[in-house]
Parts: sequence; structure tokens; C-alpha cells
Amino acid sequence: MRDQSNALFFIDAYNLLYKLDGIDQYIEQDHSAARTLLYREFKNLAGINVNQIKLVIDGGRLTDEEPLPGMSVIWVSLPEKADDRIIKLLLRE
Repeated sequence: MRDQSNALFFIDAYNLLYKLDGIDQYIEQDHSAARTLLYREFKNLAGINVNQIKLVIDGGRLTDEEPLPGMSVIWVSLPEKADDRIIKLLLRE
């Protein structure tokens, strides 16, 4: 396995949310709860520091949303989409 200690992970939050069992049910009902559960999932990842994650989210920041300390979260507003922002970020890295 490769050393991932210096890796950066660019993640489209909603693409991931729809794939995670137990979280996907909250997406349509409660965006804040879904995002909070996603942040907790990242906290539990073994071997990956949250400082290595750049999470890109379609839509603005919710008032009660609390990302993990040290995690880079980028909220994208229309007409731009998270996928497009990730491409821009990758081209800069």
C-alpha cells in the first residue's frame, strides 16, 4: 500500500453521501444531519488525517453545520457545481 501521509483527497460531498448506507436517507429530509454524519465518518477513517481532505459541497453553508476542525470545506454556489470546482482545484495542485 502506498504511503498516504502527504496525499490530498478531493471529495464531492453529495456523490459520497448518496453512496453511504445510513446517511443517504437523510439527504432529502435534513441536509444538515446528512452533512454532520458525513463529517463523523471522516473522523473515523483510519490512517487519514482530516487535514488531507478537501470536501466540496454543492450549496451554501448551513447555519448549524459544523465541519471537523482542520478539514477544508468548500461550499459551491450555483451555477458552479462541486465537480467543476474539484477540477479547478486539481489543476492548481
